[in-house]
Amino acid sequence: MRRISCLLLSFFLLSQVAVADVKSEVVEAAVVEVKSEAAEVETESAVTEVKSKVVEAVVVEVKSEVVEAAVVEVKSEAAEVETEAAEVETEAAEVETEAAEVETEAEEKLKTSVDKVFTVLSDKELTMDQKKIKVVEITSSVFGYPLMAKLSLGKKHWSQFNSKQRAEFTSLFTGLFQDFYVNKLDLFSDEKIIFKPPIIVSKKKVQIPTVLLSKEKKYSMRYKMSKTKNGWRIYDIEIEGVSLIHTYRSQYNHVLENGKIEDLLTKMREKKIENVKVHDSPTESDL
Repeated sequence: MRRISCLLLSFFLLSQVAVADVKSEVVEAAVVEVKSEAAEVETESAVTEVKSKVVEAVVVEVKSEVVEAAVVEVKSEAAEVETEAAEVETEAAEVETEAAEVETEAEEKLKTSVDKVFTVLSDKELTMDQKKIKVVEITSSVFGYPLMAKLSLGKKHWSQFNSKQRAEFTSLFTGLFQDFYVNKLDLFSDEKIIFKPPIIVSKKKVQIPTVLLSKEKKYSMRYKMSKTKNGWRIYDIEIEGVSLIHTYRSQYNHVLENGKIEDLLTKMREKKIENVKVHDSPTESDL
């Protein structure tokens, strides 16, 4: 009986030892697993940290490239703006130069003609008829008679004239206009003209204001000039604000609105013959 009890006790003790060994192995296995998981966690954490740093580095690099690209683009745009500004300045300089050329050419043309006319009128050795002939020759190079004739009719009526009628009208207009001013030359008595700064209308048009001093009286006059293939030509004159071309147009329109083209040409022919015969001085209402 005692022997059995000893055997049981021994078996129990051995069981306890075995259990202890098993538990120890389990614990060790658990510890190893925990350590492994901890290592994995640390590894994942390290990887995450590395990834985060890589991402940050990439983001920084991308931002840097974007900023550099933006800077390059801004610099390029700034260069373009500077180029455009330079072009604008160049164009402005060219416009100023052209304007100066327009003023010089047109004004010189007018002044030269005026000086020549006054020189002729002051020549006491010439008869009045001789003076008139010379004045017509001088002014023929500065008045644009074809354009003046066309403007005196206006676009509406000019288009109604055929080529033959236009040619005759232009010839009659030129002759009557010359009669108008040369027949006033005998009134000349040491007049003077003061030129004021030209007014640039466009590259091909300029207006030159003047003041005519005559017997202590002043008359404002404005010469309107246009650049043609033959140079600068006068196409209208305003005297005290009244346009000669508009005055002629009003008269011609009145005849054409109440009659025919031939009626106007007939009146102009008759007036031209009358001027030749009696050297009569036409008034502003004369055709």
